[in-house]
Amino acid sequence: MDLETLATLIPEGSEPVDYDELEEHLIQTFSTFESLNESFSNYNEVTLTDPGVDLEAVRAFYQRLKDLPQSSQLFLSLIKTSEILLRRPGRPLKCKEDLRFLLVILENPALAGTFFNTINPPLPLTSPRKVSVNERRPSINVETAHSPTKPFEAHRESKSQTSPTKELFRRERENSLTEAQHTQHSLLKRIFGIISNLPNELHHYLVNWFARLYSPTIFRRRVEMINSFIAYRLGKHQKRAMMSGASAASKMQRQLYTNDWQIKASARMMALFFAANSSRPKIDLSEFYNTLVFLLH
Repeated sequence: MDLETLATLIPEGSEPVDYDELEEHLIQTFSTFESLNESFSNYNEVTLTDPGVDLEAVRAFYQRLKDLPQSSQLFLSLIKTSEILLRRPGRPLKCKEDLRFLLVILENPALAGTFFNTINPPLPLTSPRKVSVNERRPSINVETAHSPTKPFEAHRESKSQTSPTKELFRRERENSLTEAQHTQHSLLKRIFGIISNLPNELHHYLVNWFARLYSPTIFRRRVEMINSFIAYRLGKHQKRAMMSGASAASKMQRQLYTNDWQIKASARMMALFFAANSSRPKIDLSEFYNTLVFLLH
């Protein structure tokens, strides 16, 4: 994938069916290590100062998707596909050249917890699935198709019938949002888990790239993303601990979160950004703190 390929795949229409080819190409690109790792290449050798990825092109790519009429559907497919890829990358990550696909995924704005709350248009009513063209086309009433008056009556009747189903639509959208948030958390835990377990040599490359290539604004967003995930995991343990009673809750909370591999992986990820910030200061030290950790102690 690159910006030129994306431009050829963007359709002129705005109906969901118009975006089938683009969505399919995105899924194919993001579903395998080989295809994604070779995407957005700047054709430079991978060094401590250059990851071999054109990060500006990656950001422009995501922004272009975000501006499309079917952006919510496309981003939901992207994070689902990326999550599946991270479950089984298909090879051990041992070389610096193997890190490029991780940088592409980290740039995805859909990793932010509030992304699907703010994006326009909203999420689809149901989980994304491939359907036939006939299913996606609106049905036509043959009796009213050629009548000058009945279409208006049909429209008025249809409009009046939406009110009783408004609550159902709202619940379905909430379910879609919940599903998206679950995928976000699953994707984050997997990318944190993979990066935290990389060899120290590869951590050295990541620290240098974070320090040299991330602006203070982007750097801050990454730190906030990690902190939000840690707070989410701590909150889950807090709820579980409260079930054991108020007196034992605090002790149980510490036992739960100190044995949570996802929190450990997130902490190692945060340590990489801390090291990058120590090398080239971008944000205040206080922005690395997690208030909920202090409250638990």
